[in-house]
Amino acid sequence: MHSQTPPFTVLILGSNIPALALALALSQKDIAFILLERSEHIVPPQTTRPIALHPHGVAILDQLGVWEQLSQETIPASEGWWGGVTER
Repeated sequence: MHSQTPPFTVLILGSNIPALALALALSQKDIAFILLERSEHIVPPQTTRPIALHPHGVAILDQLGVWEQLSQETIPASEGWWGGVTER
C-alpha cells in the first residue's frame, strides 16, 4: 500500500528578486506557495534608483523564460545617468 505524500506549501519571506524568481519557478511547477511581504507593495512603485543584476541572476531569469522581456525594459549601467560617474 502506497501512502501519498501530503501536499505542502512553500513559505517565501520578502519580495526581493531571488524571492520573486523562486515564486515564479514554483508557480511554473504548480507548487503552492505563500509570499509574505511587510511592505504595502510587492514591487515598489516607479523609482529612479538603479537595480543591479548579477550575471548569474540574469541567467536564472533567462532559464525562467522572463529575461528577454525584462531586458527590453532595462538600461545598461553604462547608458544611464550614473554611467558618467567615475571614481576619484
